[in-house]
This record gives sequence, structure tokens and C-alpha cells, in this order.
Amino acid sequence: MFVDFFIRRPVFATVCALLIVLGGAISIPTLPIAQFPDLAPPQVVVSSVYIGAFDGETLIGFIKLTIDDSRNQAGIMHIISALHSRDKAPTNALVARAVQACAERHISHLVYAKFAYGKKETSSLSDFKERNGFQRIDIPRYYVPLTRWGSTALAMGLHHRLIDRLPESMAAKLRDLRTSWYQRKFQLKAESL
Repeated sequence: MFVDFFIRRPVFATVCALLIVLGGAISIPTLPIAQFPDLAPPQVVVSSVYIGAFDGETLIGFIKLTIDDSRNQAGIMHIISALHSRDKAPTNALVARAVQACAERHISHLVYAKFAYGKKETSSLSDFKERNGFQRIDIPRYYVPLTRWGSTALAMGLHHRLIDRLPESMAAKLRDLRTSWYQRKFQLKAESL
């Protein structure tokens, strides 16, 4: 067979492969790429602001704000607080400082990327966002072209994530299972979660 010839002669196969690569490299300048216009990639300038919450010398939380070049809105991309410092409410302080940072930069809108995760309409996170003045505004994430394939995909619900297809009762049981696993793994008390 044809393949056996190259398997029995690995040096010959290597030389053939190198000749093919060399021939491709030599032919690059002759490719008719010059007929296409130069395309500049779209440029969006995004700056980030990091705000930290400290208890003495210890970092107990931080928030990352991203600001686009139009400076019309800032987005909270990450907000993380230490569990052991919950009594000091670092998350509330971080959100307050983020609002203050936006006011200092004359940014009129502060956006939280996801208001509620999955099918959970009420959670401690969405309650926190409502208490701090965020409003839920549902807008579509993307559009599906309504060709025959697009209509079929839309009818089948393929535009949703797989996790969003689980019934809320099953998702709640999976969250409880995750909580009990974390309790066992990290030897946490139930009230610390």
C-alpha cells in the first residue's frame, strides 16, 4: 500500500514533508492577497478600575469595574468578598465605592452583568442588587437569524444554556448538594454559607 511505503522509509517521508513545507513557504509571496483591502480590526478601548476593601492590612474584598471609551456606563465585572468578613459588609461598601467612582468620572450608568443566574428569580444575590439600587432590565443577549435552521433552533430552545433547561426544583436540589459538599470539604458550619 501507499502508506506502508512511507512507514518503512521514515527518512524519505520526512524529506517529502519538508519539501512540501518549503514549497508552501516559497509560494506565500505569490498568493493573490493584495487584491483584498486592508481591514483594520474594530477597536474598543476598555479601561478597568479595581477597588479593594481592607480590614487593616488584609484584603477582604475587591470589585472590578470596566468602563468603555464612550464613558457612558461602567460595568461591575467581578465583586468578591471574604466569607469571614461578612459582619463588616464589604460587598455593600464596595458597591457604594463603585457608585462614588462612577460619579467622580461623570459616568451616568452602573451596570451589573447578570441580575439573576439561571431560573432563580429570587436569591440572596438578586436581593442584594435590589437593595443597592440595581434594576432588572431583560434584554436579549443575541439574535438568531430566522432562516429555516434558525427557526428550528429557536423552537428547540438551543439558544438557552443547558443549565437553564433544568427545572428549578432540580436546580435547587443540586445547589443544596453543592452546599453540603462544601460543608464537608471545608468543614464549614451551616450558618457560614
